[in-house]
Amino acid sequence: MNRILRNLIVMLLATVSCLMVAAVLIFAELRGARSVFGAMEDSYIPAGAMVAGLLAATGFYVGSRLLRLRPARIMLGVILVLAAGTVVLMDSVDFSLATVKPRSIHGVAGAMAFVGNALAESPLRVALPGGAGGSGQAGAGQGAGSGMASGDNNSNVQGIGGGVQGMLSTGNALSADNMTDAMSTAKQQLQNVQELGSSVLSHGALLWLATLQFAGFAVASVLAFVALRHVSYCDECLIFLSKKGEQTRYFNREPEIQGSVDEFLSRAKARRFRQSVEAHAGIGSKEKKTTSEFSSTVEISRCPGCHRHRVKFSARCKKGMTWKDISMLGYEAFCLEPIDVMRGAIPIRIR
Repeated sequence: MNRILRNLIVMLLATVSCLMVAAVLIFAELRGARSVFGAMEDSYIPAGAMVAGLLAATGFYVGSRLLRLRPARIMLGVILVLAAGTVVLMDSVDFSLATVKPRSIHGVAGAMAFVGNALAESPLRVALPGGAGGSGQAGAGQGAGSGMASGDNNSNVQGIGGGVQGMLSTGNALSADNMTDAMSTAKQQLQNVQELGSSVLSHGALLWLATLQFAGFAVASVLAFVALRHVSYCDECLIFLSKKGEQTRYFNREPEIQGSVDEFLSRAKARRFRQSVEAHAGIGSKEKKTTSEFSSTVEISRCPGCHRHRVKFSARCKKGMTWKDISMLGYEAFCLEPIDVMRGAIPIRIR
């Protein structure tokens, strides 16, 4: 399987993962559940979007690991586009659900029609610069005002009128029960109209909320992308390496670690990698002790594609309770020679 096909498969998995998370959330909200995606902590932390983004990132991360694919840089753009699309979808649905009764939409066809209508009438289309129906604060105010004034074009206002007409047609308009029910329905629908108007007027707040949700939803996928880019990979095949094993030795004094470095590098730079690994095993101690101040590690990996082996040497020193890498002593190389860290060691005496 070539790299282009693997990238396409990972993109498809990332898209499917986002759609599945969105579908589950929309289904729950259509059944009357509280909006999870819109949940906020301390008014500026998009907790719901972060949880949804974490779930959506699993498709991208697991797919990349299973296919051993180091994601290309273009994959970051795909991740951001998917995050933006998911935010627009969920915000549009949440806005439209405020104008309908819970559990009033049934069936897959009805849900899909509702989602399509929600996207077509999304408030983000108005809030975005150059969007339909808005070219500034003045245009937004006029749009909201005309929407409030022209009740014939608003389903909520029509619902109020229909409720009153229905009450009159029954002949019990003065009934206390009917009056209470009618006033309760009218109050609820007027609140929906007011919420609709306030949403149109606060374009800046709407865009700020969408931006926070976008950042919260995308953060998990971006972190997964960064983590995958730092996994060891073959520089020719651009796929993840399979680790064969590692060999670590510990030292009490600086001359001992220096002797380990010299013995390893003298052979490795001569392309005698097997001998360098065997020599490394013959110096120092394989057990870490309380007196250990330095360590060196040889890690052997193999590319599943071209079958080359990678030899990576690193050294560390103890700083308090932690160990720090000595970057200037690091070494890494690929070779066609099969190498195994379990081979016998050559005893080396450090003077």
